[in-house]
Amino acid sequence: MKEEIERLRRAAAADLVQVDAAFAARNFRRGLATLYYVAFYYVQAVLLTRGLSFRSHGQTIGAFQKDFVKAGAFPPSAGKLVQELFTVRQGADYKLIEYGETYAADLRAKTAVFIKAADDYLKRSNAH
Repeated sequence: MKEEIERLRRAAAADLVQVDAAFAARNFRRGLATLYYVAFYYVQAVLLTRGLSFRSHGQTIGAFQKDFVKAGAFPPSAGKLVQELFTVRQGADYKLIEYGETYAADLRAKTAVFIKAADDYLKRSNAH
């Protein structure tokens, strides 16, 4: 389990570099689509601390909402962010929606807060 959590954290860190590169190139659509995966990998890592793993993104996000947000381990803002990033990723990938710099920067900042909270949770759970 610890190895899988670390693999997810490394993937998130690598993708975050790609997010920042996309934003620097003013490709906010691609950057935001990738930012979703950064958060999603952390959600998966958090779920693994309880031995939980799901086949679909919807099930994974739903379990995070139920078992961690509603249970009080993460603030409601974390659940809202993950859901918003999921919606944005779908818009970016399937509808080719272009997103602006201000919106992208706001989601990037909120994701940084989420990453810190998730890392803190993983440390407390002794999962990495």
